Amino acid sequence: MPIIDTSVIIEMINAKGKCHAEANIIKREIDNGRLIGYIPFPNLSEVYYIAYSIYSYLGLDSQKAKKLIQWLFYHENIKIHPLNLDLIFLTGDIKNKYHISIMDSFNFALAKLLNEKLIFKSKEMEFSDKLLNDFEIIFIEQI
Repeated sequence: MPIIDTSVIIEMINAKGKCHAEANIIKREIDNGRLIGYIPFPNLSEVYYIAYSIYSYLGLDSQKAKKLIQWLFYHENIKIHPLNLDLIFLTGDIKNKYHISIMDSFNFALAKLLNEKLIFKSKEMEFSDKLLNDFEIIFIEQI
């Protein structure tokens, strides 16, 4: 049950994204029950913010962003991991150690707590070699 990064979810809705097809494979696998993914609770706010911005920019109904969050929140094959002290402390430790964004820190902390892989769209510039060696990450741009 991998941890799914915001970048992958946004690629699912970005028809012009360079990894849209690969992200839709992930979505299809989730919809068909062949993949169960985790998302840390705070990351839903990031997904909503970005999706809202995209839909508004395109002149589309921004309510689609809420529907996306509802799809994620209620989907039987997506597990929204709640906040707990272990996740909070580990997120802070990872942020301090690897100097990555707080949302990415939530993803990596959850991966460590659950001993799971992570799925990202692509390698982010802030990802150090140490981080890449310490965690198992699938980059959909390499699929």
